[in-house]
Amino acid sequence: MNHAKQTKDYFIAGFIRAGGDVEDAKDQADQFVKCTESEGNYYIKMNRKNNAMSPSDLEVLIHYHCDPYQYPRYDDHVVVEATKKFLQDDIIKVDNRSDSGYSTTEKGKAWINMILKTPHPVQCWVDENGNKVG
Repeated sequence: MNHAKQTKDYFIAGFIRAGGDVEDAKDQADQFVKCTESEGNYYIKMNRKNNAMSPSDLEVLIHYHCDPYQYPRYDDHVVVEATKKFLQDDIIKVDNRSDSGYSTTEKGKAWINMILKTPHPVQCWVDENGNKVG
């Protein structure tokens, strides 16, 4: 299996674990991951629209927010790309006091707090006119 396929499969599995269905997960992976090959090496470009983030990005952000130690896969291309994007968007900052080398900015802390305050989804039934029933 080539690296591009493994990367897409990784993202698909992440979206399914996050509650998406298989077809939606495949669509999301196609939107997030663009793979190109050059001299036998694969380059993965994260295509983030509207500040969307992958499950992997969320894991990286939470690590920088909560854990002062170096991220276990710090040199993985997906982590490197997420870190660059978070630095560029002022979500994290270089922090020499932290073994990880990064910590969240005030903007990053605010985003984490927004994520943590997201309510659980609720299910309701509606009729064909969109009126709530039950």
